[in-house]
Amino acid sequence: QARYGTPKFSEEAIAEFQIVTGLFDITQGRSTGIQVQAITKSGTNRFSGSAFGFFRDNKFNAADHILGYVLPYSDKQMGATLGGPIVKDKVHFFASFEYEKEPSTAVSTPVYLPGEVFAFGTQNTYKEYLARLDYQLASKDHVSVRFARNSLSNPFASTAGNVYPSVVSIQDQHSESILGVWSRVMSNRLTSETRIGYNSFVFSNQSPSYMYGQMTYAFPGINIGGASNQPNGNNTATYTFREDMNWLYGNHNFKFGGEFLRVHDRGFWYAQAFGIMYFNSRPPDLVQRFPASAWNNPAAWNLTGLDPYVQRLDINFRPSWNEDMPRPTVGVWFGDTWRVNDRLTLNYGVRWDADFGVADPPCVDASGQVNPCPTSVIQINNGVINQDVGYKRGNTDLSNFAPRTGFAWKPRGTDDFVIRGGTGLYFGATNSNVMYIKELWSSMVSASIGYTGQPNFVLNPLGGYTPQDFLSGNAPLPAQTKIIMSPNYKNPVSWQYSAGFQKQLGSTMAFDSDLIGWQMYRDERNDDVNLFYDATTGYNKDPRIYGRPNPAYGQVILVTSTGRRDYLALASSFTRRLKNHFSAAATYTLMFYQHDDNLPSSGSTGSYYNNPFCSSCEWGNSVDLQRHTLRANLIYNLPWGFTASAMYLYGSGAHFATVLSSLGYDGATSGNNRINLGAPITIAAAVADRFEGPSVIPTGGVVPRDALRGLPLQRVDLRVSKEFKLYKTTRIALIAECFNVTNHANYGSYNTSVDSPTFGQPLAVYSFSGLGTAYVSRMGQLAFRLSF
Repeated sequence: QARYGTPKFSEEAIAEFQIVTGLFDITQGRSTGIQVQAITKSGTNRFSGSAFGFFRDNKFNAADHILGYVLPYSDKQMGATLGGPIVKDKVHFFASFEYEKEPSTAVSTPVYLPGEVFAFGTQNTYKEYLARLDYQLASKDHVSVRFARNSLSNPFASTAGNVYPSVVSIQDQHSESILGVWSRVMSNRLTSETRIGYNSFVFSNQSPSYMYGQMTYAFPGINIGGASNQPNGNNTATYTFREDMNWLYGNHNFKFGGEFLRVHDRGFWYAQAFGIMYFNSRPPDLVQRFPASAWNNPAAWNLTGLDPYVQRLDINFRPSWNEDMPRPTVGVWFGDTWRVNDRLTLNYGVRWDADFGVADPPCVDASGQVNPCPTSVIQINNGVINQDVGYKRGNTDLSNFAPRTGFAWKPRGTDDFVIRGGTGLYFGATNSNVMYIKELWSSMVSASIGYTGQPNFVLNPLGGYTPQDFLSGNAPLPAQTKIIMSPNYKNPVSWQYSAGFQKQLGSTMAFDSDLIGWQMYRDERNDDVNLFYDATTGYNKDPRIYGRPNPAYGQVILVTSTGRRDYLALASSFTRRLKNHFSAAATYTLMFYQHDDNLPSSGSTGSYYNNPFCSSCEWGNSVDLQRHTLRANLIYNLPWGFTASAMYLYGSGAHFATVLSSLGYDGATSGNNRINLGAPITIAAAVADRFEGPSVIPTGGVVPRDALRGLPLQRVDLRVSKEFKLYKTTRIALIAECFNVTNHANYGSYNTSVDSPTFGQPLAVYSFSGLGTAYVSRMGQLAFRLSF
């Protein structure tokens, strides 16, 4: 299910789609990874349509493998399509609608609240509309216009797994788009396609009224209180213009074109507006202080006597939380597919992309006035660097030239065996959360108020002052926390490559295998530079003891584009086309490696290297590393209109981030520390075979990154359908499906805190939203599809 701006269409409205992973086509850009292209259906000279419904209910489900009982769940997904002629051979229409109502149960089992299980009713509601009009202007001119709208709402989200339910979010999002396409055959050698479009994507995340304005209490291993980044909302409006041209000249097929995107983000973001209070350790009576019965009643929480555990309060003050950011983007390309001879075809070209707002956005104040963002001087001398890291202007990223090339070779001159390969650069686009750093953080008071023994600090951390006192200067300015975009920040780029072959086996079967790899550079990374370097340990000195290089500031998070990732895998598939009533296919991916040096964090405070002075120490397995993945499917046409199909999935255990709940040398947050400053930690025997690290983490030792392997995934899905002919071309199919027939226990979340007694044990991951059938117990579904 597509979320956060990705278009979502009803499956009944899609005529075909293509997953683009390594074709090295210069017409595709602004993505360092996978791309999906979808073509919607259009009307024809014959009226046709469909109606469908899919129905799930917990009556068909098995008990949850962790909780031991069946969770309440229901899903009703219904829709219809209709297409046909307005003027035959001239004007056609197509329309679709889909509605889904998915009530389920959101379950969270916080690791450091043993015995507490929170389960709440929630519901996703989806709606998708699509309308398309096609007009054949003349034999050489075709115009189409498409309008689409989709929406999602959820009144109780973000509470699954190891999460306290007070961070609940009311989520709403919707998007509207309109696209016009004019295709023209200019000659028997030259064609053009012009695209003009508009897309608006709106989302909001709101805390419920009983949590609005509530501070976050960050204890090692668990956060209790409100969500620190809410409320927030955004409207991204994008106007697009694109021109593609194809020119056939001899054995060459030249492609050239360009596009312009006028991207404009507007919205509001309450970034730590209500504060995050960090604690050095958990009080032994944490469960009694925050009783499960009062998870949504902060007035009933017992905060007295917590001063001995507290470290500091981070809180931001700003006259307005509005944001306004234009991001004009341009792309230009030129390429050629050259048929050298009957055996060899080459493709090559170059693409240029420019995002003019990526690193130097303007700042827009509460009245709507556009001004250059303020600059500042923040001098840091931490023993490794001695420089000004303050806010600067004038950074651009305009040198994104991406050459690409590929080939297809028929060694025997026949189509039954092809060797293929290619390589090229792909530049991606940074999300707007990073761009907001300059606009928001450069113009707000970001207080870091440390606990120095003042009485009643937890209950009154501001000492009676109001936010306006800090903004106006009536209150003494505490140490500032700042997030700063590096003046050398650039968009990410990946170098992709592949080599393989495809072999046809007889008239119905084919086998292919490709070695696929990529190296990604300039990925977003965060680093607190306002820490003293300790040459003895190679880490930073503890700021709680030694202070900070620039005492006017607390954390100074420098957001850089210095991160790396890589990937290498062998992807193979076998396909048997439909013959003698059955078809089959299987795919197997052997992943040799996938590494990174920490995951990007979209500008959030606290997400930075375990050792800020050794980025190379972070290089290790990625959480996306899954060594073996096998998928197989079979479709068999039975007598009397019955069809049976089956799918099998196997995935070796994926990797999960391993951390310590205790604080490290920086004393900043929990959840990303991996250096053990306490007593030695022995890995439990029950999980030792899935932990890719030492059996004992000594004092001063470092927990390896992403060292926990999950349990293997296995799933068998079955489907049986029966088609009935009602009248002429009108047919109805009745469908029964069962997912995870063997009820294998598949888990997608684990306790990853190495210092927890239940380290490595699976966690409940609910609601069903977004999980599909990946990690759920056995589930049944009934459906129908009417077509005419």
